[in-house]
Amino acid sequence: MILDASDECNVLNFNIGSSAATSRSWTIKATQYTCGDYDSLGGPPGCLQYFTGTTGKISSFNYPTSETTTTTSSSHLSNQCYSICFRQEATKCSICFASAIAGQNTFGLSVSPDAAA
Repeated sequence: MILDASDECNVLNFNIGSSAATSRSWTIKATQYTCGDYDSLGGPPGCLQYFTGTTGKISSFNYPTSETTTTTSSSHLSNQCYSICFRQEATKCSICFASAIAGQNTFGLSVSPDAAA
């Protein structure tokens, strides 16, 4: 995850909720990039994810990537609105996306329970 920051003090708040009592721990690594140094994996401003190279795998947060069928229990995290950016590679003028898993029902969009009602 890439977050834009200013020269001032930056405060990040993570709101993680669960209906079940669980114990979780995280290791968070913070890396600072020089302004304009997009190729150091930071990407242009506003990009939460930044992909480089001619091949790779793109996935959303909290969405299964190994299932052969997108089930009704699969859901995206709510209230996500972010940009995924791709660097144009030298000598390339187009981009092509394909499902990582072959077969029917391997790509899907989820609807939140509130939106489905």
